[in-house]
Amino acid sequence: MTLRRRIALSSGGVLLAALLVLDLVLLGLVNRGQANQIDRTLNSRARSAAAALASASAPPSEAVAPFDLQQSDNATETFVEVFDAAGRPLASTGTIAGAPPAVPLSTLRQVANSGAPMNLSAAGVALHVVVFAWGRAGQAGGYVLAGQLAAHLDQQRRGFAGLLFIASAFILLAAAAASWWAAGRALKPLKAMARAADQIGETQDVSQRLPETRRRDEIGQLTASFNRALQRVHEAQRRLIETAETQKRFVADASHELRTPLTTIRANAGFLLARPDVQPNDREAALQDIAAESERMGRLVEDLLTLARAD
Repeated sequence: MTLRRRIALSSGGVLLAALLVLDLVLLGLVNRGQANQIDRTLNSRARSAAAALASASAPPSEAVAPFDLQQSDNATETFVEVFDAAGRPLASTGTIAGAPPAVPLSTLRQVANSGAPMNLSAAGVALHVVVFAWGRAGQAGGYVLAGQLAAHLDQQRRGFAGLLFIASAFILLAAAAASWWAAGRALKPLKAMARAADQIGETQDVSQRLPETRRRDEIGQLTASFNRALQRVHEAQRRLIETAETQKRFVADASHELRTPLTTIRANAGFLLARPDVQPNDREAALQDIAAESERMGRLVEDLLTLARAD
């Protein structure tokens, strides 16, 4: 896997984790805020209805302008239903299948005693309700219920969760694309270095340089360091070439210089071998020439050995 892909995947993974945490927090806050808002609305309606019933001269006997809770247009509406002390519906602003929602008396008492909103089922339909007890002096009271379809609340939550998912997916894709582009742009000098290194290895030309950059990050520092290293290698190569040329000239000169003493030694040795009866003075002169040229050859050989050791 390329470094560019690893960078994009790593940044995408971190962003995905952050988005998941953010989405969960937002969902929790929105769900809690929505539930609190609906609970306050239902509490207000139920309290108002209970207060109105307590001050009325007679309990209601029929619903006023009821609406069907299962119709899509009424799914967001809250309704109020009044029960007598035995749990029989007296009036309701909402109906299910043409009849007021039927709620068992035990459930009404439980919800009224707890004083907290609850979810319950009426005629197979899930409702989110608040129940208060009401009554008038000297007369039997009952219960007042304010509620809303729970399915609609769940639908709103799913819709918001879907919206968050789509937005998070879009943000994640956009961030991944931006990371891919940024990583490619940041790693472009590294690719140039790799190409330059390959080309230098193929051509043995260390005079090449990477394009100068004004970046002050690690990539810019690496580019400058790479160019400095190439410069040092180039200078070392130049010195080696100059040294090799110097050695070549020295060896050529030494070879040329060795010819003279070798010729002299060979001539004197041949002379002495061919003339065993040579005069002592001549023999002495020939031997001195041989000794002098031998010493000269020794110095040249020592210089060659020194050059070989310094190589």
